[in-house]
Amino acid sequence: MPASDVSSTLMSLTSGENSQMSSLMKSGNVAKAAQMAYAVLSLVDKSEGGINAKDKQSLKEGIINQISKVNVKSLQEVTQVSAVVALATGQKDEISQDSQETAVNLLESSANFMSSQKGGDPALVQKVGASLLHGVSNLMSAASSEATVKEEETEEEKKKAKYSSDGEKAKDGKERKKRGKKMAEKTLKLMDQIGGSLLSTKVVGEKPSVFKTKSLALVLDRQIPSKMGEKKISEGSSKVALPSAGTLFSKASKDMPAVDSQ
Repeated sequence: MPASDVSSTLMSLTSGENSQMSSLMKSGNVAKAAQMAYAVLSLVDKSEGGINAKDKQSLKEGIINQISKVNVKSLQEVTQVSAVVALATGQKDEISQDSQETAVNLLESSANFMSSQKGGDPALVQKVGASLLHGVSNLMSAASSEATVKEEETEEEKKKAKYSSDGEKAKDGKERKKRGKKMAEKTLKLMDQIGGSLLSTKVVGEKPSVFKTKSLALVLDRQIPSKMGEKKISEGSSKVALPSAGTLFSKASKDMPAVDSQ
């Protein structure tokens, strides 16, 4: 099948009000809609040049727009939605800023739902949190690259501008960087929020938990103050040594049952 036909077929499945994915969404079948989106995104990423960059961006934009309509009602749906977002945003040069913002807003509402479920099964909360972190990490990377101030456009920026929608073409580099900075700040807040939800599953004194994505590692720990002082925290080549408990907490440490680090 010609590449153009493949793109058209995939778009007809996932984009627009009359698509199969839209029908699944309208019927409330989030699980099947997410499965379809994930399958299509997997095909797109494995196309090895069979689908051009413009069509890839259009497909991913359509899927993000569809999945963003989900109002998550369970931790399982949070996992399904965040898995789709993580796959759709894996290549930062194949997603527009508009789609980045849509995806960030979706992950924000999903993270808010997870925060409201802190009393749930710890293993499930950790699984959901890890899934959310992958999407947030991808969007943080994309937003940070847009927010970086440079004298000249990189090849990646030129490529992105070439395949952007008409609305984005009209925006100059300064506006893109402004939006990128705003999204980067939002993803940092999301990372902190998700980390807080994951910390709620930790028991005082247990080993630190490490949640890895392709661009970062989040290390979470909950200890009594005396155990946190002078502690060395490391993951891979990254290391940090904490000051003494007295320096960190002063006299307040005696009234603190536990201290969290993130």
